[in-house]
Amino acid sequence: LSGGERKRASIAVELLTRPRVLFLDEPTSGLDPVTGAALLRTLRALAEDGTTVVLTTHVLADLLRCDHVVFLAPGGQLAYAGEPAALREAFGVGTVEEVYEAVADGVRVEGTT
Repeated sequence: LSGGERKRASIAVELLTRPRVLFLDEPTSGLDPVTGAALLRTLRALAEDGTTVVLTTHVLADLLRCDHVVFLAPGGQLAYAGEPAALREAFGVGTVEEVYEAVADGVRVEGTT
């Protein structure tokens, strides 16, 4: 199996137990954009049915599909916690890529503790 197929199979095995909480480490990395989007739609459906889904990602498109984003700075410091739609505005930038740059430069959103 390819890396993407192994990842999907692993997630499918976890889903067989109908977990109440899923912790996923970069579930869409290594997947093509169509497959990654399909996986996120599946995770969204699980969340809407009451499963808590917690995931890490470096795929920028994934961030905007989440209900809540926690953005960590180097060293594990909290840089932002809130709705993904407000992420760019909170940092005063136009793109999510620029949020990464701001966080790397040590910018944190006021009120984030």
